[in-house]
Amino acid sequence: MPGPALAATIVKGYESKNAGLFIALGHGTIELPLIAFIGFGLEQFLNREPLLLLIGIGGGLVLIYMGYAMFKLKRTVGEGTKYIPYSPLVVGILTTALNPGFFVWWMTIGAILISIAVGFGLWILVIFTLIHWSCDFIFDYFVTFSVFKTKHLWSEKTHKIVFGTCGVLLLAFGIWFIVSSVYPYFQN
Repeated sequence: MPGPALAATIVKGYESKNAGLFIALGHGTIELPLIAFIGFGLEQFLNREPLLLLIGIGGGLVLIYMGYAMFKLKRTVGEGTKYIPYSPLVVGILTTALNPGFFVWWMTIGAILISIAVGFGLWILVIFTLIHWSCDFIFDYFVTFSVFKTKHLWSEKTHKIVFGTCGVLLLAFGIWFIVSSVYPYFQN
């Protein structure tokens, strides 16, 4: 699902071809316990309005900061430039833990998939989890490897467009997370 994690993965790929592996590892540090939590039927504890509000506002602010920093630095082209001031591992953790869309997906579609897997036994849940996480590793690595290996082909204009777009997307996702988290409190 395209979102802030993909935008951040593209940007981190400009810095390192292996960044995707660490982003997936960071993503997994949030996702794997969540899968286990849902697998054991404890998801109702995660579906609390104050927790979702906190994730939405906190996540939105972090994404706005990351987008602003990236957009501000898009003018600089060169090795060693840090567009997102966090390591790939931290980027994976932040773009996962602070993304309300991630939790909504796991509370709906993901919960159904987990429930089907658990219906066949815990080993199937383990296999499902390993396959799912392997796909995350492969995809994130493919993105960062591709960006890293092709960055020498990017003109200054291409660089500015890609990084400006990713910066704007992170800003937009951050604003959307905050608005969508706060909006229900202003209805009625």
